[in-house]
Amino acid sequence: MQDGNGFLVGWGMATAAYPVYLSPAAARVKIFADGHAVAQSGSHEIGNGTYTVMTQLAAKGLGLPPEKVQFELGDTNLPNTPITGASRTVGSVGPAVQAAARAARSKVVQMAIADPASPLYGVNESDITAIDGRLFVAQHPTQGETYQEILNRHNLDVIEAYQETFPRDADESDRN
Repeated sequence: MQDGNGFLVGWGMATAAYPVYLSPAAARVKIFADGHAVAQSGSHEIGNGTYTVMTQLAAKGLGLPPEKVQFELGDTNLPNTPITGASRTVGSVGPAVQAAARAARSKVVQMAIADPASPLYGVNESDITAIDGRLFVAQHPTQGETYQEILNRHNLDVIEAYQETFPRDADESDRN
């Protein structure tokens, strides 16, 4: 359609489901030795912002800038997720992406704190934070190193973690 001045005018419709029933979901996150990460989940993008939201959630969990994170979806070979509809995607898939990101980060942190060559050697994991791809001691920001440095020192190209989440209010039929 066009308005009286020749401008295109669009009409749309959106809907949501209430109450929202959250569902079990799974995700995988990989951290690569070059400092980028990939989050994966079998969800779909139907124009609801899944790529953006899941990239942001993975980036936050890893302490990486969003431009260093890629989200892959829409393939049955990727970790299982519920349907993309009924307002379930962010509430169901989001926690799985966050959990996988935290688990991948934890694997790298565990390598660092067990490695005498690391500036994080012997530090409690709970005292380590990550910002812009750099893991460091929260009270001593100069004491740290990057994902790249840790993975390269251990001759690893990638480290990955897979997580499943089961929301408390998930519909029991979704667990079968």
